[in-house]
Amino acid sequence: MIFKKITAFAVMAVLCLFFKVNVRAQTILMGKIVDEHQQPLPNVTLKIGTQTMGASNNEGIFIIRANLAKGVLLFSAIGYKKGQLPFEKSMTNIEIVLYSETASLQQVNIASTGFQNIPKERATGSFVVIDSTLFNRKVGTTVLDRLDGITSGVLFNGTKSQRTVSGTATSVLGINIRGQSTLSDDVSKDPLIIVDSFPYIGSLENINPNDVESISVLKDAAAASIWGARSGNGVIVITTKKGRLNQKPIIDFNSNITLGNKIDLYANKKFVDASTFIDIEKYLFGQGYFTADIANTTTRPALSPVIDILAGNLSQSEKDTRIDALRTMDVRTDYEKHFYQKSINQQNSLSIRGGGNQMIYALSIGYDNNRESSIGNGYNRITINAQNTYTPIKNLDITAALNYTRSKALRNNLTGYGWDVGGKYGGLYPYADLVDDNGNALVVVKGYRAAYVNSTAELGFLDWKYRPLDELRNGDANDRTSNLLARISARYRFTKFLNAEVLYQNENQRIDTWEHYSRETYFTRNLDISAKVASKSAFKLTGDFASK
Repeated sequence: MIFKKITAFAVMAVLCLFFKVNVRAQTILMGKIVDEHQQPLPNVTLKIGTQTMGASNNEGIFIIRANLAKGVLLFSAIGYKKGQLPFEKSMTNIEIVLYSETASLQQVNIASTGFQNIPKERATGSFVVIDSTLFNRKVGTTVLDRLDGITSGVLFNGTKSQRTVSGTATSVLGINIRGQSTLSDDVSKDPLIIVDSFPYIGSLENINPNDVESISVLKDAAAASIWGARSGNGVIVITTKKGRLNQKPIIDFNSNITLGNKIDLYANKKFVDASTFIDIEKYLFGQGYFTADIANTTTRPALSPVIDILAGNLSQSEKDTRIDALRTMDVRTDYEKHFYQKSINQQNSLSIRGGGNQMIYALSIGYDNNRESSIGNGYNRITINAQNTYTPIKNLDITAALNYTRSKALRNNLTGYGWDVGGKYGGLYPYADLVDDNGNALVVVKGYRAAYVNSTAELGFLDWKYRPLDELRNGDANDRTSNLLARISARYRFTKFLNAEVLYQNENQRIDTWEHYSRETYFTRNLDISAKVASKSAFKLTGDFASK
């Protein structure tokens, strides 16, 4: 009996001791979980090791009881970065801040309409979202260069033109999204461009593609519920890169060079070689095709060297000798050597973005320098993009953004392959010789018959001859564009699902076109001589001059 009492007492002592140890080992963790905007986060999962300990309630409050003296509390929620909190004793009044993974969430589940970001499953209508990974698969100077070929429903037709002074709208971008608005001829035929929630009316070439985070293309009438009738041609929504609260500075540097071969003039299947072209001219001459032009002493239309030879007072053997010498010529040789080159596109971009407890920032600088395949033509651009968001008090965000672009497009090569010489010729004859062995520019027929042009020089007028290589060397034409875009907005969040926002944007774009034609250019010489020839008081045609 005594033994049984001793045994029962021992068992009770062990149980009490075990219970006491467990009570002392239990740790209590209590606190609140909020997002970066200090809004409570419900349903945040809390774990210690692999064991789920519970979740936060609708006010973001949690209470955890753990039978461990120390450990690590893990917490996670969809759309937010995971976190952890080491503990060695009971802790109360804990405040945990979870930061959203906005970029990752947008790439997978979020579509931007330019007015709001909504999950794809809630978005109505037809649209496509292009994230930064897909957008940066191609290298290009402009946003459209990188969009080409990576999204459906967008047609790049290449028919670019500028709006007239009267405001009549035409296609400027050279793209169509599915179709084109037919409501009125007075509205733009281009898609509506939205940049960071604002309609953008400047040139898309002003936007540095390295600043783009994502693009949404709205392709049907559902976009009209947001942007109205202007969205009838489709909408392209561009979202630029931004910083985040409590983010360490992220520095990105991007540099690329794109090399392109010369234009292959020999790939043109419609090209007629010199010998065949001469045979055709001789046949047409025999059929009287050029008779009226030869006899024309009023406008004196252009005639090729072969027709001039056939119509001249030369023996048949001399004619054949001169014409046969032209059969071996190929104008493409001079064009390829002196008018075209390999293209080089260089693009450089440097950006920094991040944020603290009350401010996020983003700053980028870009420089592009392109050399086109036509010698004398090119493009360079400088872009500066800055954006800051400040939170002076809880739930109030004030954002200021500035974008500045300055670009210059060179247009010095206006003597591209295949230009019209006048008369019955739709293009330059294939046996034209543009450059001699010493690199000097040679004369080709343009506008008028060669004998008539030579006669004006004999009368003391300016040289009226046309030398394509000299025109390239004397070229001085460019388009300079400067664009300054300023935005400011204020947003106040009443609740997680209700906020009010005020936005303001001011855009100032200036385009200066510079075309300088010096005295040496054909354009100036042609204006001077044509005016004097047309004036009866300038001089009187002699019998010899009129017959030439």
